[in-house]
Amino acid sequence: SYEDKIRGYLAIADEQLERDRYRQWCADHLSHLEEAVVHWVAGPEFDRLLRQTVQATYPAHEQEQFLAHFRDLLGLWLGEQGG
Repeated sequence: SYEDKIRGYLAIADEQLERDRYRQWCADHLSHLEEAVVHWVAGPEFDRLLRQTVQATYPAHEQEQFLAHFRDLLGLWLGEQGG
């Protein structure tokens, strides 16, 4: 069946890509990543990047509106992250 084929392909991929080894590497080396991203997004350097991106993307008369919108969304996300 199709489901059996997919399970077989996933097993091959897990073996070939060393899924367990990769997951252990992530746990050993990237366990702090989520916390680091929250810290970065909450900081002034990310806000500078956000402003530059909005200025490069939107017409001048829409920039403040979109900057406020994205800051609001990021604030909500940071609140959910406890940041």
